[in-house]
Formats: sequence, structure tokens, C-alpha cells
Amino acid sequence: MLQVSFAYMRTLAKYLFFLIICFLVTQKVAAQSTPTTHQSNTVNLSKEELINTYSDDSSKAIINLFYRKRKGASWRGAIGGGLAGFSAGSAIGAGDVGSAYIGPLIFSPLIITSITQNAKYKQSTLLLLLDQHKNGNSFPRKFSKKLNKNDFNP
Repeated sequence: MLQVSFAYMRTLAKYLFFLIICFLVTQKVAAQSTPTTHQSNTVNLSKEELINTYSDDSSKAIINLFYRKRKGASWRGAIGGGLAGFSAGSAIGAGDVGSAYIGPLIFSPLIITSITQNAKYKQSTLLLLLDQHKNGNSFPRKFSKKLNKNDFNP
């Protein structure tokens, strides 16, 4: 019986390790400040600094959109990872290893969409769009169509 319990704990440890790695990757992608080069020094730009640098209304709205999307994706990843870990841990604790795989499979779309959305709305994309807009280009339709009224009023 001791070997079976050890096998369950080893499986649980693998799931938890995977979920922690997914969460850390999500948080790394969703970092709220971006290193950028300025006069050969690395400077971290916060949301407020970006809004002060790019002061027109449409730029502010795009900045707010990016931060809103990344915040939502981070929460989705944390909730999905927590639910997947809880369901796997509960199943292993109950002695049912077969059903321990079901919870992570059910909640994996939350984790995956969190990672992909954080990658889509990363800081380097935002800076590229803002620089292009400053040079006279309009924002791409795929971003501007996702703006809502709250993005224009921070």
C-alpha cells in the first residue's frame, strides 16, 4: 500500500510542477513593465509612463486595452491552473488515479488561452503599435475593434 501512495504523490507532484511552470510562464509574459532601450540604458515603462508618453486618446485606449486583456488572461490562467490542480489532487487523494487526468484536461483550455492571449497582447507588440501610430499609421482593425468605452476612460 505504501508504494501505491507514493505513486499517487509522484503523479500529483508532476501535475503541480506543470501547473506552476504554466503559471510562471503566464506571469512572465504578462509582466506589467517592459524593458526598452533608451540612450543605451534599460528603462522600465509602466502603464502610466506609456500613457504620459503617448498622450492622444486612441493611444491611451489601446494601452488600456492591452493591460485589460493581459490582466484578464492572467486571472484566467491562475483560476484554470488552480482548478486543474485541485481536481487532480482531489482525485489522487480519493485514490482514483484514472480520474486525476480528467480535471487538468477539462481546465487546460483556460490555461492555454491564458498563455496565448498574454502572448498576443505582449508589451513589445504594444510599443510597436504605438510607435507606428505616432508615425501616422492607424491601429490595426483586429485591436481597434476590441476597444470598449472603459478603455477611453481609465
